[in-house]
Amino acid sequence: MHILEVLLPNKKAAIDARADQIAYDRLVGGVHYPSDIRDGKLLGDEIYDYVSQQSGFKALLRAAPSAR
Repeated sequence: MHILEVLLPNKKAAIDARADQIAYDRLVGGVHYPSDIRDGKLLGDEIYDYVSQQSGFKALLRAAPSAR
């Protein structure tokens, strides 16, 4: 999610809303417990924080195609 928000900053609100809707749907569908959603978001944040500090990451983001 973070990478999409970096690539498409003007669509951040829509990306966040879609992610929240998917998480809610998975709860309602009985696929995940609330703790799964919470912990998955925390893990995703930590992974992004780590990856974004690696050399070359920002260059890869700049080179990535986007829908701008």
